[in-house]
Amino acid sequence: MRRDALIHREQLISAAARVFVRLGATAPLEAVLAEAGLGRGTLYRHFKNRSELAVAVLEFPLAELQRFVVEHQNDRTLLKAFLGRHRELAVIYQGCGMLATDPKAQAAFKALINRADRVYEQVLERSIACGALSRTTTVERIRLATRMVFGAAETAAQDQKEQMTRDAIDLVCEGLQPIGACG
Repeated sequence: MRRDALIHREQLISAAARVFVRLGATAPLEAVLAEAGLGRGTLYRHFKNRSELAVAVLEFPLAELQRFVVEHQNDRTLLKAFLGRHRELAVIYQGCGMLATDPKAQAAFKALINRADRVYEQVLERSIACGALSRTTTVERIRLATRMVFGAAETAAQDQKEQMTRDAIDLVCEGLQPIGACG
């Protein structure tokens, strides 16, 4: 791919991520184009439909999350840090799943879900191994913890979302610690 084409693709993905976080994955593509400063032709040279764009948008934060987990795999605060970094991916994912209208898009979303499942498993295994999580904790509980954290943050006033997220992460992580680990 030519260098300028690669730059345009990255601009579209980055702009779509920001728009999807703000307005949801069904936001008008005109909003993505305006955010990127590019035209409709450029969009359709890179992505044949919204589903392909959504997959590309999800791939980037998931890859970052995978790298983060590997880099911090021996950190006792891995789960807390993971939950703090997971927000963008969770917000975008909520709206993107319904965009998988054709078999190719469905397969791409399924592959992303499988990759995300492996990340959750790594966080669980590493956090149990370093004593930060109870051995009875499951991947399903971490998924539930993720939904609880972001649900709490979404109910907060705009100026309190960050603090509410931190408080919810602290509360959830304390609840998942082994008995006796809190003090």
